[in-house]
Amino acid sequence: MPFGDEIRPAGVEILPPSGETIRKNLADDAGAQAAEFRYDATHDIGIYTLRMLQGVSAKQIAYAVNVDPDESLPTKVKREDLEEMFAPAPLVFADNPDDLSETFKLLKQGRSLWGLFLTAVLVALVFETFVSNWLSPKPDDDAQLQALPPGMRRLAAGAKKG
Repeated sequence: MPFGDEIRPAGVEILPPSGETIRKNLADDAGAQAAEFRYDATHDIGIYTLRMLQGVSAKQIAYAVNVDPDESLPTKVKREDLEEMFAPAPLVFADNPDDLSETFKLLKQGRSLWGLFLTAVLVALVFETFVSNWLSPKPDDDAQLQALPPGMRRLAAGAKKG
């Protein structure tokens, strides 16, 4: 900010968006007043208010610091590049930017694993049944008939012959 020919202020008070107050002295060691003021620490987005201290008039000037819209275009940076830049932190990408409820639900609740575990248990039970039938010894037909009650032996033997 140039001061021109007016009586220059002795200092500037800066109020960044964070709310803290920063005071800068504009006079050098010899007491000469600076012809301009430059503040480069505008890293936060928002309104920066400058107040001139001990000048002709106590001016208050506000400056807005905004994000460059081109920096947030998703076509500029590839998804893989973002993942590489933020590694090892995990990133979550929204599939539908207009409806973020599913993304927030995923972050809050996580993914359900009960379906996967149920499928794994059922597959293991079916596999165990086939393996146990395949590996168990096969008894002879006569031994099977002897294990049946006497009335059932005749029926089973008759069904086998017929």
